[in-house]
Amino acid sequence: MVSIVQLGQEDGSIRKDIQPDQLASVFMGSMRFTILQWSLNNYSDDLRNEGKLLWKTIEKLVST
Repeated sequence: MVSIVQLGQEDGSIRKDIQPDQLASVFMGSMRFTILQWSLNNYSDDLRNEGKLLWKTIEKLVST
């Protein structure tokens, strides 16, 4: 994940003012939390939709 963030920073699609390892932790933690919420809700939420919403939010946070 860290190397993917670094590639994005090199090509300018991800902000360079955030440490790649910290950003990777934010990605992974967000995904894990979304999955945990889904399981705690007895798998009744639309996980794909929640994942898409999460991704759009993360994109806004890290985009240049």
